[in-house]
Amino acid sequence: MASKKGIAITAAIVAGIVGASFLVWFVPQSSPGNFDTPITDADIASEVYSRHLDLAASVDSEYSSWRNGTLGTDDMLGRLDSAGLETQELLRKIQREPAPEWKQSYNLYGEALDVFAEYLREIELVVERGDTGPQQEIDSLKIEWQDFVEQSVQDIPIAR
Repeated sequence: MASKKGIAITAAIVAGIVGASFLVWFVPQSSPGNFDTPITDADIASEVYSRHLDLAASVDSEYSSWRNGTLGTDDMLGRLDSAGLETQELLRKIQREPAPEWKQSYNLYGEALDVFAEYLREIELVVERGDTGPQQEIDSLKIEWQDFVEQSVQDIPIAR
């Protein structure tokens, strides 16, 4: 006859297997972004837009900190490097083939990200030179990428 300890261990193992099987089935079913949920052009545009604007605000803040001497040059250059990589990732996301009604908006946002990458490179050159003064080229590039973003947003198809 089996001991009480053996039965308890067996019951615990069975409960663990059943619980793990339930989790493997339930978690993917209830998780947002699972493979069963198609990602729409609107979802991609929204993600790229919000991540890009967060990135731009962060870079602008850190650039201001560098200019006023509260952020070191190496830290700023490191941040610009990671911002450049994130910009490339966003560009890859937006360079997919969207539905025809989204094509113009996606193309304009791709232009915005291209100019934003130039903007980051220009900031990098200024930081490497150690020039904390006003920078017309940086200001012009910022206005240019922001204009592309605005045009892209205006070209988003509206559900009718």
